[in-house]
Amino acid sequence: APLFLRQSKCRDWGPPEVNNLRQIGLAYLSGLALEGNPSRPLVVAPLVPGTARFDPRPFKGKAIILRMDNSVSSLKIDKDCRVLIAGENILDPKNPIWDGHPPVIVWPDLDIESK
Repeated sequence: APLFLRQSKCRDWGPPEVNNLRQIGLAYLSGLALEGNPSRPLVVAPLVPGTARFDPRPFKGKAIILRMDNSVSSLKIDKDCRVLIAGENILDPKNPIWDGHPPVIVWPDLDIESK
């Protein structure tokens, strides 16, 4: 199953300091059901815009993951720009946390084309 990427239609993120979230690669995962797996990521950073790869530079090699159960983790980004949990890429549609439903990654309006 493919990983779906799309751009948010949101245009107004509020004051300029909020727009700095765009600079750190904040992305959220759309279309998640409340009854879904509570360990699924809801918000992740820093993602390289238009990709499912994490950028190790902003947080000294760490990714920040907010999950559906409201827990937050700081996890190591590997050499391939992935975050692994139990040896599986957290954003891979084949990861069991997605229960066969590929994640839909959405970024703030960045004027980019998702690939």
